[in-house]
Amino acid sequence: MKNLLLSILVILFFVNCAKETNNRTTEELYVPPFGENNSIELVTWNIETFPRTGNTVAKVSEIIQFLEVDFIAFEEIISEASFEDLLEKLPGYDGVSAHSLSGFDAYGDMATAFIYDTSVISVQSYQLLFTNDNYA
Repeated sequence: MKNLLLSILVILFFVNCAKETNNRTTEELYVPPFGENNSIELVTWNIETFPRTGNTVAKVSEIIQFLEVDFIAFEEIISEASFEDLLEKLPGYDGVSAHSLSGFDAYGDMATAFIYDTSVISVQSYQLLFTNDNYA
């Protein structure tokens, strides 16, 4: 009897805590935008072996557009071609991957990458750090 009562209380707790929202959603996930016009938003994302599936580029593009952030630093970019596809799907954004920098030997073929909103951030030049220390 105690287990039944406890189960009912837990279910009621979660039902009462549910919150309906009219924020933008995708079919599979909810991503709240948090970008604002009077600040610069920086995000880091260990995207874990990007791209994982055939629709990863499209989903990541959708998430980035929903977030409305200014700068994203990625970890574990495996495919430079997929990263370039991602940039093509993001009008108003530009970026660079460590794969694209000449002479870089990515640790286990994974690299870092950056995407930024070109209406907010202007990049004149960039330099890869730790070129002799892939673990760093």
